[in-house]
Amino acid sequence: MDKPRPKPGQPLVGRQSVPARPLTQGERDGLIDVLRKAGSGGCVEGTSHFRMRAAQRGFTMPDALNVLKRGQIVSGPEFCAEFCNWKFSVEFEHDNGELTIVAAVCASDAGKIWSDHVMLVTGFVR
Repeated sequence: MDKPRPKPGQPLVGRQSVPARPLTQGERDGLIDVLRKAGSGGCVEGTSHFRMRAAQRGFTMPDALNVLKRGQIVSGPEFCAEFCNWKFSVEFEHDNGELTIVAAVCASDAGKIWSDHVMLVTGFVR
């Protein structure tokens, strides 16, 4: 019987953490496809922390979507066993400098990407 999938944004309960492993090239390409789709109207959700930081730091959700659509991954993806997702940072030009968006894509507890859902965690302008 298959294990139930964790809910996006919720930590694992009662499961062992899996060791971090790098994404395969195919999975990395799939992650980039998820980012581009999210930036073009796909399934994207901003956490309350993301919304607070956006207001404080002077960027908007459309700015963040533009970063997902056109930006480059500058760190990660790094597997987070607690939340069962791949976390990464994407950067692109913004009016006030470079806007970096930290986001996550849902994965199984073994690290396989299983959703097109992108969770925006935070962002900052450099």
